[in-house]
Amino acid sequence: MIRKHFAGSVASAPALGVSAQAFAGTVVSVSAVETKIGEIV
Repeated sequence: MIRKHFAGSVASAPALGVSAQAFAGTVVSVSAVETKIGEIV
């Protein structure tokens, strides 16, 4: 049972990495847009 849980954690690690990367990309683009809006205003 412990081994099965460990295997599941290892399998989900790449998925977590991808979602973390996507989240970081969203934050970066949002802050970039806010900076541009601030410059325009």
